[in-house]
Amino acid sequence: MPLCRILCAAPILSCLICAALCREFQISDLGCFVDGTNGVRDVGGMKNIGLTRIGSSEVSQIYDSINCGQMTREVCSSACALGGFQFAALQAAYWCHCGNSYGSQGAAPYWECSDTCSGNWGQNCGGMWRNRVLRLSYTNGNDFFVRGNRNFVELNIPDAPNFTTVSAPSRIQCVSLCSSKSSGCQAVIFSQQQRLCHLLEYAAVPAAFSSESSGDFFPTMPALYRTGMPILSCLICAALCRQFQISDLGCFVDDANGVRDVNDMKHIGLIRIGSSEVSPINDASGAFVGSYSIMTHELCSSVCALGGFQFAALQAIYWCFCGNSYGSLGAASDSECNLACSGNSGQNCGGDYRNRVLRLSYTGSSEDACMNRNVFVPGNRTFVELSVPDAPAFRTLQCAGLPECLYRCRSGCQAVIFSQQQRLCHLLEFAAVPAALSSASSGDFFVRR
Repeated sequence: MPLCRILCAAPILSCLICAALCREFQISDLGCFVDGTNGVRDVGGMKNIGLTRIGSSEVSQIYDSINCGQMTREVCSSACALGGFQFAALQAAYWCHCGNSYGSQGAAPYWECSDTCSGNWGQNCGGMWRNRVLRLSYTNGNDFFVRGNRNFVELNIPDAPNFTTVSAPSRIQCVSLCSSKSSGCQAVIFSQQQRLCHLLEYAAVPAAFSSESSGDFFPTMPALYRTGMPILSCLICAALCRQFQISDLGCFVDDANGVRDVNDMKHIGLIRIGSSEVSPINDASGAFVGSYSIMTHELCSSVCALGGFQFAALQAIYWCFCGNSYGSLGAASDSECNLACSGNSGQNCGGDYRNRVLRLSYTGSSEDACMNRNVFVPGNRTFVELSVPDAPAFRTLQCAGLPECLYRCRSGCQAVIFSQQQRLCHLLEFAAVPAALSSASSGDFFVRR
């Protein structure tokens, strides 16, 4: 059962939750504008890179124009967003142009942009020499990178897109160079062996670097997010979010002589995840959470995943424990874990002092540093609610930029809050915002995915 690790509600709807957390761009319709006066394009600027495919969508590029037999606003916006453009313009049902300015030839009446899109009759795709112009508003900065799919975009021009090669001692330095590059860097390819950093102006892999041996491919988070065709933020974010598998390990003894078997979670006063309310318990035996009405395998696993724990344990219908070990008190007969979960009668939630133990297996190597294990997405500050003011625990460091802050979030760190203004990096041991950092002015919130 694949589940989104980040801040999941119960029952888990990874699609909706990931969509709420992943960085998005908004499309806004600016109206109808004249194009082609004296052969001049109004919205232009995209170089001919021989774009032939984005995801499963086949397109063709003629000079700076992109054609698609199934053209939609989402297809055009995605093509433009891969290059970091501010505006997308649709024309004559099938055509798309990208640029960073519009309106140089004046506005046109709205009825002159009356052609329906070839891929969606419910959308308007301009008219003859008339552009339906869309603004792409990116919601975060361009200094956020994730590992990319080399084959998602296909080009037929061997030396495209343009790139610059520089020496860099590390991935962090490489992506820092890209985020600070004024000419518009949308992705990098970094070779650890050669210490070479290739800065790409479009989020696609040039033929010269098609081999995996040339280095690892990292688009900016905005560029990677843009690569859905059509853009359906729900589906794209669900694909981007880090997943984990739940496996049932069986029934185990708990609370022998007052000792808990699965018991590594600190008391943070967790009272809500998304729309799911839970009750925090903190007694002499440890900290755990419960729900008299909605406890399920998914809800308990989501609670534990917020802290990066390896195991979740359900007990006596209502209760959930988190930890990084299990079995210290021995196994129990499966028949002793026979109580149905309060939120799903089809699931088993242990028994009296008997834990139904689940393993959370996070996909991706837990040993690879930075750009594999340390992949982050912007988080929703209010998705998790705590009742303990100084929880979760965090430590604060000085960092030059966001990439360094994310790099510092290693073992035991599940999220960061970074203040660009103060250059302060707060490393959180649980993916929730402490009261002391609840103001948006304290910095941007990023959770490990």
